[in-house]
Amino acid sequence: ETMQSWLGDAKFEYVYDNNSKGPVGAGKALCDCAKTWGCKLYTYVSSAGMYQPNESTEFPMAETTPIKESAGQAKLDAYAV
Repeated sequence: ETMQSWLGDAKFEYVYDNNSKGPVGAGKALCDCAKTWGCKLYTYVSSAGMYQPNESTEFPMAETTPIKESAGQAKLDAYAV
């Protein structure tokens, strides 16, 4: 079964994902549904675990802080685009 089959005919214009850790399982399924629906806004909240701070990084970290390319959150971010 797919996520869409569980949702039936439901479609959403706005998706807020604060849980996914990578482009696998439910995270991928939700992203795929959002693409199919043509949603207006897909908001993905990544965790600080995807960032690679160094000794000069100021906290709280800015989104311009380098990321770990191997982090699942970074992979979902790339997949969603």
